[in-house]
Amino acid sequence: MIYNAMAAAATEPARFSVRADLYERLYRRALRQAQVDIDLDGDGRADARRSPGLLRMIRT
Repeated sequence: MIYNAMAAAATEPARFSVRADLYERLYRRALRQAQVDIDLDGDGRADARRSPGLLRMIRT
């Protein structure tokens, strides 16, 4: 977000736009590879593993 904002305000935005694209791709790759262990029954032990990058998040 910072590089996008800098690109919007810069007289030569190409350098900042390239960086913004790079960091967005890195973030999306990391999100796809992340895994979260979830304790579903409260016993302190993980019962399920989820990958947030594979789920569609909807804000209600």
